[in-house]
Amino acid sequence: MKDRQQTVKRRVLIVLLLLTLAFIWGQSLLSRQDSARESGAVLEFFRPLLSLLFGSENITEHLVRKLAHFSEYTLFGIELLLVFKSGKKRKLYAWPAALLSGLAAAAVDEILQIFSGRGPAVSDVLLDFAGVFTGSVLALAVCAAAGAVRRRKER
Repeated sequence: MKDRQQTVKRRVLIVLLLLTLAFIWGQSLLSRQDSARESGAVLEFFRPLLSLLFGSENITEHLVRKLAHFSEYTLFGIELLLVFKSGKKRKLYAWPAALLSGLAAAAVDEILQIFSGRGPAVSDVLLDFAGVFTGSVLALAVCAAAGAVRRRKER
């Protein structure tokens, strides 16, 4: 019974991971104009919050784009880590596998931008990877805390 639940949980995680990746790569395939329009809409929606965090004079579409990259890849990093931890060799290889997969996805993301008339940038790959790293560390921390609570309850 427990193996079946683990299998279902892993499949759900994989579907979420693939949907997130499809969204991220779909954004990279948008034309320059469509991407700018979406960034502008997101900027207006989040302007009050961003103004509190960064000051109203510092809010730009560039900032919104960079925050979006980082946020998307943070979520992707969380999902990657959880997928790899749910596998059979989860203990030793989960974190390096998540990081390498995230780096590969970020590189492909930038390559896709060539086809949408937007230029790829190494700095964006690094920013995306920073998001993957952050997300995977957050997921590791939550998993470690949950494991500690579970072990404490078992005593």
